[in-house]
Amino acid sequence: MTATVRPPGMQSAEARPGGVPANRQRALTNLGLAALGITSRATLFELASRVVTQAVDADLGAVWELAPGGTRLRMCSGAGWRPGAAACAVIGVDRESASGLALARDETIVAADLRAETRFRIPSLLLQHGIRSVATAVIRGRDHPWGTPSWGTVGAYRREPRSFSAAELVFLETIANTLALAIDRDDAERDLRRREREAALLAGEVTKLADERARLLAESLAAEDRTREHIAQILHDRVLQSLLTARQDLAKGIRAGRPELVLEAEQALTAAIGELRSSVTGLHPVRLERGGLRSALDAVAAYHSLRGGFRTTLEVSPRALGLHDQLVLSLVRELLSNAAQHAHARRVTVTVRRTSGGLVIELADDGIGMTPQRQKQAVEQGHVGLASTALRAEAIGGRFQLASTPGSGTRVRISLPVESECGSNGQHTGHDRQEG
Repeated sequence: MTATVRPPGMQSAEARPGGVPANRQRALTNLGLAALGITSRATLFELASRVVTQAVDADLGAVWELAPGGTRLRMCSGAGWRPGAAACAVIGVDRESASGLALARDETIVAADLRAETRFRIPSLLLQHGIRSVATAVIRGRDHPWGTPSWGTVGAYRREPRSFSAAELVFLETIANTLALAIDRDDAERDLRRREREAALLAGEVTKLADERARLLAESLAAEDRTREHIAQILHDRVLQSLLTARQDLAKGIRAGRPELVLEAEQALTAAIGELRSSVTGLHPVRLERGGLRSALDAVAAYHSLRGGFRTTLEVSPRALGLHDQLVLSLVRELLSNAAQHAHARRVTVTVRRTSGGLVIELADDGIGMTPQRQKQAVEQGHVGLASTALRAEAIGGRFQLASTPGSGTRVRISLPVESECGSNGQHTGHDRQEG
């Protein structure tokens, strides 16, 4: 004899409030309290399995979970089964078991006598334990990870052919609903903890990046201070001393009527003026304002070529002028300064051009190159020129790329965005001329 119960949720008079036996009431209360304070799913499932056997008058109880892939059910916990059976028990879905059919139909399934059952196959596990009747209710999950609205089932099993009362089935469904709520709550708490961990990691990364940016900025400012100090030292030790000496020579020559001293003084003044111009050009080329970007880049290239002992080839596209002149000059100056200090190159090529994607600055040298480890060590040792250049480009939405191989030189590519196109008269708009 077989039977399928009425839709879940319908209660008989026997199951309504006032008609629930005291042992079932206590069992539900204990299970509900355990579900509220869940610390381990395994503990909760074990309690549910025991409650099933005690309150539904069953010989065995089990909680089944739909395994990943949705092709089988795995026993999470069981009561009354042979030792070790629950640890490896697996049954099929759909028509391969009562639990599988319950999931497929999303309803409680009852079989009063398995020998007469034709709706589903009898798993060998049940035959080995002498099971003759079964009732299984669906544990519905809110967001099951494998795309099904149901998490698994809870089942009651008897060794004799006997039907289950309406009150027993309502109780079994209540256990299933209690487990579903507990599982959903546990999933939500796990997801919350995972999100909190991710947020903490993200906050740590943001803090780390902010600290790194602040450190680089501080080191960049310190480097600028050192540059100014160096130039001031040059002006004091060389230019000023040359001017003082020239003044003394002029005074002596005039008083003694010796023209050779006047000539020496003139030569010293000429040399001092040359050094002063060179130092001022290295600090801030006046030619940018007076002669434009190309003239200023020529001056910077000449200055750093002399410092680094290399020959510089400079290519500037006319379409690249008037876009980010101040920033371009600053970036090229920093790249050439870095090459003069570290590259040991013989030839350096600098290209500034306009592309469909914006403005591109490229520098290539045939120097000694460097490894990625050396790049990191340079920053750690206070050499922040390239790192500062990258930050300045990225600050306006640009991109900094560096490729270097020991013995094969270094190539740097900086891409800068251009916010608007040229006007119809061929002149760049004022918006194009905004400095980086």
